[in-house]
Amino acid sequence: MHPFIKNIGVNRAWLMAAVVLGTGLTAQANNLLSNGSFETGNFNPSEPGSMLLTAGATDITGWIVINGGLAWDGPQNPYGLTASDGSHFLDLTGDYDHAPYGGVEQTVATTLGAQYQISFEVGSDVGYDSDQGSLPATPVSIQVTAGSSSGTFTTTTPAGNDLWQSFNLEFTATSSSTLISLEGLASENIEYIGLDNVDLEAVPEPGTLMLLVGPGLLAFAKCRRLRKA
Repeated sequence: MHPFIKNIGVNRAWLMAAVVLGTGLTAQANNLLSNGSFETGNFNPSEPGSMLLTAGATDITGWIVINGGLAWDGPQNPYGLTASDGSHFLDLTGDYDHAPYGGVEQTVATTLGAQYQISFEVGSDVGYDSDQGSLPATPVSIQVTAGSSSGTFTTTTPAGNDLWQSFNLEFTATSSSTLISLEGLASENIEYIGLDNVDLEAVPEPGTLMLLVGPGLLAFAKCRRLRKA
């Protein structure tokens, strides 16, 4: 076989493997939550770039505000804080700056007995969550509840201003629908507890993962055989 023709066959096999693997893995990236980065809704700021919401508000698409009030901040907010994903985020302290802090909740369809993972980012800022703007910033927390499972996630000392840290919680669904809630916590009065980029994914079972990867492995094996030919 001409080397050029053989290389075409090898490259085609590699391409098939990449497409199959890429398609299978991408299919798993599906946020079950609506509006996880708080980008859409009835954003009508009471001051430039920031909208204050009280418990029970449904202005943020897909979410209900719970507990104390919060601030829904956009790119023009006057505090110098920026979103970790997209252009909007939540400050769970609102303009109250003391407990009880605000939170949000959303009910999603789940499969009984299936595994899920909820991931999110928590924001702190040395200019607001520290003594006179100096390090270290006071740690802030988010309490996450997913059905009967819950956990509290606390920031560590930030390296600079407007720090976002990623956390996740895995849980097993106990019904066909699960209430997901995230609320702010702090050990003292705090002026900023950021929340953004909330994502809920189904965790694939090992057998399902092999079904996705298997075709790619077959294509890879074919590629190796062609290379040896």
